[in-house]
Formats: sequence, structure tokens, C-alpha cells
Amino acid sequence: MILPLSNQRINKRYCNPHAFLRCFFLRRCFGGFNRGWGKNRFYPLMALFVCLDLFSVAEAEERQVILAATEYPPYYGEHLESKGFITEIIFTAFQRVGYDVEVKFLPWKRAYGMAQAGDYDGVYTGWFRKSREQWFEFSDPLPANELGFYALKERNISYVALNDLQPYKIGVVRGYVNPPEFEQARLNTIEVTEDRQNVLSLSRGWIDLVLIDKFMGQYIINTEFPDSAHKFIWLDPPIKVENQYLMFSRKAKNFLKTSQDFNHGLKQLAQEGKIDAIIAKHRALWVISQGE
Repeated sequence: MILPLSNQRINKRYCNPHAFLRCFFLRRCFGGFNRGWGKNRFYPLMALFVCLDLFSVAEAEERQVILAATEYPPYYGEHLESKGFITEIIFTAFQRVGYDVEVKFLPWKRAYGMAQAGDYDGVYTGWFRKSREQWFEFSDPLPANELGFYALKERNISYVALNDLQPYKIGVVRGYVNPPEFEQARLNTIEVTEDRQNVLSLSRGWIDLVLIDKFMGQYIINTEFPDSAHKFIWLDPPIKVENQYLMFSRKAKNFLKTSQDFNHGLKQLAQEGKIDAIIAKHRALWVISQGE
């Protein structure tokens, strides 16, 4: 039988041979001490060392973090370099303050739900929503999502207000929560099941615009349509900029201290310029200059 993660965390202590031996020696030590000092002079000293060892183990366990995430290239993904630049930023920030980190990649709904229940210490990334505060403590901001449009250069499409885009067919993904401003404009939208389909439709002229995250659009264009990358253009301004956050489960042990420590490590990275350096390193893997 496979135990839920929360039960695994509890029961692994009893299955750990090192923990068993510590408990055995503690019983021997204190039992020996109670039976008489003369015959068991070394027991109190041994007990002291074992206790110190137990304290160090407990402290180490408190600095182990298990997070959940989903596939969201190029920000994060199980098979990306360093599991994506957001993952590298998160891991590096934690390591700066002495934490060991592990991530499990799951479908978003499952990752969110299990973190909400406290089976994981947190989940990344999410946008801030007031309704989520009852379940999660939000980290300091991570690199933002820029939501906007890609078009074909040859179409010479531009806009100032969303209403300027009324004549055009715009590809969106079914199930995505689009910015309220976009929904309120009641534009002509065509739904598909994934972003790649929209980029393909745009490349073939079946639609006029794609509503997509800027970095995700760059990634799809430059990795899956490299020969056509020069044909695409990003339209400024973006219609929405949303900070991303690591969301710490309020049901996880020491969630507040963990989040504060993480923020401290993240601040160190920002002050040293490491965040921008990590992003630049990853973008160099998939950005083609003419596809900017």
C-alpha cells in the first residue's frame, strides 16, 4: 500500500534504522543510569551525545522542503535545464539559507490540491488572489508573467486599446483564466486545447493573434518553429503583468519561518544580480535573435 505523502513523512521516522538505533541507545543509556552510576559511568555521556545528534537530525528535517509544481515551460518543467529558470531561482534561494529542496511535478489541479492539504510544503507558481490567502502564504514576487499578443510581422497589426483588435481572430486556450480586461472587451476568440496549437494556427494564417505569456510564446516559437521565428512579433504593451509566487501551504510545519527564510535567500539573489543572470542563461538556450 502506498501511503499519502503526509503519512510517509510521519512513518519514515519509524522505518529509519538510524532513528531506531538512537532510540535503542537512549533507552539503554537512561535505563543504565537509573540502575546505578557506578556500573554505568559512560551512559550519561553517551546519552548526551545521542541527544545532540537527535537535535541536529531534527534541525536538518526542518530544513528539508518538498514542493509541488506542474509543467510550464520555459519557467519550469521536469525535463528542462535545471528544471527551468524559476525552479533554479527557487532552489538557489533556499540553498542560500541552508535548505535542501525537492520538487515533484504533477498536473496543476493535483499539485495545488495536495499543497493546499499540507501534503507538500508549497506549490509554484501561482498568481496572488485574495481567496488563496486562507490556504497559502505567498512568497516575495518571482519573475512576472507578461500576458499579451503575438502576431505575424507581415500583417502590421498594432493596438493602443483592446477595442482596436475587434476586426481580428484571436487564439486563446480553453480553460485558461484570461485577464478581466480581455474578457470584458468581447473580442473574436478561437479556442484550442494548448498554446502550441495557437502558434501553429498563427503561423499558417488561420488566426491573426495569439493571446499568450511572452516567454512561453518565445519558447514555443524558437523551439518548435525555428525556421519561421523571424515571421513572429510580440505586440507591446502587454495587456497584463502578473507577478508569480511560491505559495507555502499554511498546513505545512513551520510554513511561516520557511517562507521568511526563502524570502531572505531570494533577496540575496536579487541584490547580487543572480536572478537576472539565471534568466539570461536559460533564455540563451531557446531565444533566437530574430524571434525577439
